[in-house]
Amino acid sequence: MSNNLRRWLQRVKHIPMSRYHDILGIEPGASKRAIQKAFHRLAKIHHPDVSDAPDAEGRFKEINEAYQVLVALADEDTASPRFRRAQAAVRVSRVPEYVAAYLRGYDLYQREMYGLAVIEFDRALQLNPDYAAACEYRGRCFHKLGEFQRALSDLDRACALDPDDAFVLRERADVRFALRDYEGAIADAAAALELHPGMASAHNVWGNACLELKQYDKAIAEYTAAIEIDPAHGPYYYNRGSVYSALRQYDRSIADYTRSIELDPEFASAYLNRGNDYGFLSRDDEALADLSAALRLSPEDSRLYNSRGRILLRVGRYDEALEDFARALDLLPGYALAYLNRGVVRLIRREYELALADFERGEELLQGNQYRVARSSPNATVSLVRALAYFGQGEATRAHEIWLSDLLPLDARYRDLEWVIEEHQILPPLRDPLRALLVSLPGQTG
Repeated sequence: MSNNLRRWLQRVKHIPMSRYHDILGIEPGASKRAIQKAFHRLAKIHHPDVSDAPDAEGRFKEINEAYQVLVALADEDTASPRFRRAQAAVRVSRVPEYVAAYLRGYDLYQREMYGLAVIEFDRALQLNPDYAAACEYRGRCFHKLGEFQRALSDLDRACALDPDDAFVLRERADVRFALRDYEGAIADAAAALELHPGMASAHNVWGNACLELKQYDKAIAEYTAAIEIDPAHGPYYYNRGSVYSALRQYDRSIADYTRSIELDPEFASAYLNRGNDYGFLSRDDEALADLSAALRLSPEDSRLYNSRGRILLRVGRYDEALEDFARALDLLPGYALAYLNRGVVRLIRREYELALADFERGEELLQGNQYRVARSSPNATVSLVRALAYFGQGEATRAHEIWLSDLLPLDARYRDLEWVIEEHQILPPLRDPLRALLVSLPGQTG
């Protein structure tokens, strides 16, 4: 075992290796690939940005610690030539120790062994506190580990030490974006481009921030600039497609997703977004084909099951839709949209108590902002389907209360059947119950 790994293990809790395997839910001797898959699966459930459970942050740190130790052990026998050269160089005094520590850290960073890399960058900075490169790359490691405030602190220091380094500014823009400081991300991206006008990735992060700020024209312009600099980079097309999707310009978004898939046939998220947009255009066969392709590439992505379930729901394949929503919730128990969608299936099947339970849980999660994507779902739709469930259960008074208190104050057209059907894309099996509910409202006149 190398001294670096010993140092890493000394920094973590002294618990048996079997405990780390238990945390990740894998068998002893699991491959590096299996360790990585287990980590990504658990991160989707327990990361503090996804879960609002009281122990989410502590749980995620425990998962991250187990991942760092086990992946380091898996790679222990594969030290790269660069790492060995750095060790040899310091032994013959060709470079100062702080430079050798930086080189070892950089090598570990390149091999995605971020926890071990931090140890080497710590060593470099202990020996030379003004070593900007070590500060930058320790910040990059913290960024990769999800420790954004520590990353920002290091990158602030690196910028102070070397204010003309465009790559540090671009990295800090990425961290600020992760911290939802979108104006700060734009400022750093702009500064990076002043120093290095051909930096496509700086245009990209600028576009990402503009998209979050709903500055759609500017986002398109920045993504287009990135594409012009690097036309073979699929994610830039994917990101521009996301803006076109937000603008409901589906022909353009589908063209961009198609191009990103051509450049990277294993780009699961591009299949997901293109499938969703085919769904909005009612091109259901193409939507199902794309979502199934995405699931083959990423079989543990809850979004994919939820999206495919929505298409299956619309085409009347209710049993399959229920299976997909259940699978989405197995993978991400706090997925509000999957609860709401499963509730619609149960409403159509007249399983009113189960439907109401799903709607109430989904609404609770929406109000708690537990899952960020769910915040875009209009609460009016939740109120509408809950009212239909109570009405179907024979509780017309409760249905009327919801309709009169939650919906009519939003728009008087909630008494107009055709408008409600169009506004909320009401599925055919629910239109007759909706008509009956509207007719039964107090004060309804024809």
